[in-house]
Amino acid sequence: MAHNILIETKTGADKTSAEIRISGEVTLQNSKYIAEQIQSAIAPYSTIHIIVTNETAIDVSCIQLLLAAQKTNDKQITIETKLTEANQTLIRTAGFTL
Repeated sequence: MAHNILIETKTGADKTSAEIRISGEVTLQNSKYIAEQIQSAIAPYSTIHIIVTNETAIDVSCIQLLLAAQKTNDKQITIETKLTEANQTLIRTAGFTL
């Protein structure tokens, strides 16, 4: 199945941290794929920085997924978003702060 989403992982210089960049359709349709990719990407690292940028679509289900990954892992996970103004408004209206 083709996914309209890109998830890239870059290992930090210290080899214990990583940056995960998510772009494209960050939506319910891709949520299972996103969850699988994040879980496998964070496994070898103790510190993970997730960046959501260049999204063509985003919905609350994926924001919940990212926040759950942050809260349910024994890793230090930070989330940064570089969303369009419309999507920032969507997230704020839904009651989330990232």
